[in-house]
Amino acid sequence: VDWLGVSYGLTPSLSKFWGKGSYVPLYVRLTSNDVTGEHTCIMVKAVEQTGGIRRKGDEEEREYDRNWISNFSEDFRGRFLSLLSYEFRKFSPSLALRILQQASSSSSSSS
Repeated sequence: VDWLGVSYGLTPSLSKFWGKGSYVPLYVRLTSNDVTGEHTCIMVKAVEQTGGIRRKGDEEEREYDRNWISNFSEDFRGRFLSLLSYEFRKFSPSLALRILQQASSSSSSSS
């Protein structure tokens, strides 16, 4: 297992909960759920924070890159910022800041 993911209806308390577990937001749905009124949020967490060499039995060693989460997070952060004055304008300032901080923490921890 290289990473874990979670999808949930975005609320301040759930964002805080998953963020404390070092999960990083990569996606927030533009439209809210018709039933719950919440936006779907997908967050992921690398099981190991460093890349390296992976072995599979006698197979040749190969490098793998776990920085993809950081790259996706950086892209998500830019898109999220640009949508705060449009689709996400109803988000509370504290929720918007928390999401941005969580997305930024991935970029700064892998640098």
